[in-house]
Amino acid sequence: MPGIIGNAMQQNQAQAPGGKLPPHKPANPQDVQRVVIAATKAIHEQALSQRLIQLMKAAGNPVKAIAQATLTVMQGIWEKSRGTIPPEALFPAGVQVAQLVGELAQAAKLFQVTPQLIKAAVRMAVMMFAKQPDSQPAAQLAAQPAPGV
Repeated sequence: MPGIIGNAMQQNQAQAPGGKLPPHKPANPQDVQRVVIAATKAIHEQALSQRLIQLMKAAGNPVKAIAQATLTVMQGIWEKSRGTIPPEALFPAGVQVAQLVGELAQAAKLFQVTPQLIKAAVRMAVMMFAKQPDSQPAAQLAAQPAPGV
């Protein structure tokens, strides 16, 4: 998923004195809601839900399963939007998408989903972004406060 976080973070790459991130622009709730609605629709499409279930079965553990499936959904939404999702909406929307993916996993009886599992999966998803060659600035995302997580 090169590009999503990389593009978002490149817009806010400059650091303030002392190595701290500058204050980030809060997400517009309507932008977050649009991403979450698109994700909900996508996850409920049979082809994608089956693909996500297979991906989660193959992941090896629930945290990795939800993280990978969340990234898959977010990548699809990013591509459909042609990169027009406001960068500040990505993280809060991603947290909600992880919760939706967790609901899918639980409905498919893959594993029991807890709030702690979702938090761990969101952290792992951020680390997965950071490890992608095209999204080096994503490492900065891990330092940002996680709303509700």
